[in-house]
Amino acid sequence: MRQGNLFLSSLFTFLLTGFVLTERLSLTALGSVLVVASCACAALLAVALPLPRREKLGRAGLAAGLAALAVAAIPLLSANILEALQWKGAPQGVPLVHIVENRSGIITVDGPIR
Repeated sequence: MRQGNLFLSSLFTFLLTGFVLTERLSLTALGSVLVVASCACAALLAVALPLPRREKLGRAGLAAGLAALAVAAIPLLSANILEALQWKGAPQGVPLVHIVENRSGIITVDGPIR
């Protein structure tokens, strides 16, 4: 029974991330959501461990602090990530004018739209 629950939860997570979140969120927002969800799982695990209350709260607080730090840092560190991922022959520092992101892919325009 436990293996069936694990399978269903992983299937739900795959479907939620792959079909719902990637359709609605940008790469940066998706990264932030996934980091916050991971830190929330770590905090729940810390609370569920058989440890003294003070240590449980310390570990859960550490997970919450890391989540807050990641939410602040991810947009700053990935501001020009799509420009950096362009093919090697592209001129350096060309800003992207328009970006369309969805679960099917990413379309970028690096020149004026006519």
